[in-house]
Amino acid sequence: MALTKVSPSLFQVSNNITSTTVGGSANTISLTFDSNGVITGASNNALDLSSVTGEFTVSGNGTFNGTGFTKLASGTTAQRPTSNTAGYRRWNTSSNAEEVYVGSGVWANTASKDYLVDYMVIAGGGGGGNSNGGGGGAGGVLRGQTQLSSGTAYPITVGGGGARTPAPSASAGTSGSNSTFNSLTAVGGGGGGSGFGPGPQNSAGSGGSGGGGGTNPNTVAVRGAGTDGQGTPGGGGGGSPNFWGGGGGGYGSSGSNGVGTPYGSFGDLS
Repeated sequence: MALTKVSPSLFQVSNNITSTTVGGSANTISLTFDSNGVITGASNNALDLSSVTGEFTVSGNGTFNGTGFTKLASGTTAQRPTSNTAGYRRWNTSSNAEEVYVGSGVWANTASKDYLVDYMVIAGGGGGGNSNGGGGGAGGVLRGQTQLSSGTAYPITVGGGGARTPAPSASAGTSGSNSTFNSLTAVGGGGGGSGFGPGPQNSAGSGGSGGGGGTNPNTVAVRGAGTDGQGTPGGGGGGSPNFWGGGGGGYGSSGSNGVGTPYGSFGDLS
């Protein structure tokens, strides 16, 4: 029936006690216990945990009845902890706002309503080449999840498709325009290589997905490369006897080579 001091920071309850006083005159805390030795009340000076370093865990629920404040841990965005569990709260001194960790690497600002949304951003496709030219590549595709806050404006740009090259212009098809959402950019598709030439215009443009290479009796052109994570390469232009251009690349698979032989060489797949 006593409260025994085991160490400078640990007290042990023996049997049942109803009340006791801990500390000296400067920091006296009067604790009241129930018949099972559970603390049911405390009075006088506040409990000071300023000397506690690292983490401490309290099992069960906690209630704060005072009219003062509860101070949160604070730091910059760069000082966020790296090992997190959903429900962690802190004051972000970079944004001057309270934030809570909601999982998946996301800290949500509690001052506004945040939403975890699915997105898909698609850029404009490339234009095709003329005269046995290659097909235009598809616009790059980005998809995933991101955190958005209510009351915040997010810029959006929808990219247009590239124009085909009219005969007998000696140039490849025009690449598509980029599409953007917030900080994300989907790259426009590469234009198809021209069949008019020969010359560098027979080579397809690179982009979200690469354009198909153009071809003519004197040139078998290379295909355009795709952007990693957004699309695939186009097909190479074919040679004799048909001189068909390669197909433009798409999000799911590369464009086909022209049917003639020899096939056009492949673009960079990296």
